[in-house]
Amino acid sequence: MIRQEITKLIQKITGRPEEEIQVERPEQESHGDYSTNVALQIKKDPAEIAPKLQSDLFEKVEAVKPGFINFFISKEYLQKQVGEILKQKEKFGQLKIGQNKKINIEFCSANPTGPLHLGHGRGAFWGDTLSNVFTKAGYKVMREYFINDYGKQVLLLGQSIDARYREILGEKAEIKEDFYKGEYIKEIATEIVKNEKDKYLKLPENERIKIFAEIGFKKMLEEAKKLLERIGVKYDVWFSERTLYKKDEVKKAIELIKNKGFTYEKDRALWFSSTKFGDDKDRVLIKADGEPTYFASDVAYHLNKVARKYDLMINGWGADHWGYKPRLMAAAKVLGFDQKLKIIVGQFVRLVEKGQ
Repeated sequence: MIRQEITKLIQKITGRPEEEIQVERPEQESHGDYSTNVALQIKKDPAEIAPKLQSDLFEKVEAVKPGFINFFISKEYLQKQVGEILKQKEKFGQLKIGQNKKINIEFCSANPTGPLHLGHGRGAFWGDTLSNVFTKAGYKVMREYFINDYGKQVLLLGQSIDARYREILGEKAEIKEDFYKGEYIKEIATEIVKNEKDKYLKLPENERIKIFAEIGFKKMLEEAKKLLERIGVKYDVWFSERTLYKKDEVKKAIELIKNKGFTYEKDRALWFSSTKFGDDKDRVLIKADGEPTYFASDVAYHLNKVARKYDLMINGWGADHWGYKPRLMAAAKVLGFDQKLKIIVGQFVRLVEKGQ
């Protein structure tokens, strides 16, 4: 608003309404709150123009050679803004540039196979802050958390809990290399023993692992929700990956890519020709055992967002997902939503204290 006021004043005295006038915030406080180099642009003495730019907004308008004019906002005007802030409350400073366009911001989205860590917290604050910025700018923002509750990692969680459960009950149990080994696994297993004793030992192993996977997954998701609530980060949507399989959306996504002519079969698997769109190698959509890959699921998830008619979809990912970006963008190009998708990848941060 202040920039517009300055621009109007300058255009009025120069008689050049079409002139593109630069109004900036100076780096040095002594150069005022705002500054313009318009005198240089129109080749006039700033001392000649400055007196004509007085307004109730400004305490002082200062001419500085060779062609700068500095504006100092009046204290009275600033004091009045306090009343406006109290009156408008959260609406103060609300912009309309978003024109109520729909934005989906998916962030943090940690696998529900372990507790949230510091990196997830960083992603949570980043996404929440970005959502606040877009909301203030007049966009309709949907904060979304994608729950990876399908596939190998959930099964592995169940196997990890099962091994600890049997170990606590005095049975011989192998803790395999790829099992989850955090203390939280022992805590979940201990809680199951406390509540149900050896009840589950009577069940077939596959059934028992499936039950433990569900118990563990629900426990981790509940803990994540509690922690995010404690740090003040709220979501509008908790999207379950399982729903994509229940509604055959993964299968449909794969068929769409096939119909575009960018798939081929090799080693009994179905591949996507992602190298044609900037990826470093082609990616598997369906594995040799007939199971869709996580990548295929992710394509289906983004098509689900497209169907929800967002004007912009923003993903906030951790640094370990950097290599994943080109393959998803390749699928987005093939399926025609690459212009609506922005992927922002954070970087690892090391915290150093006393040299450690």
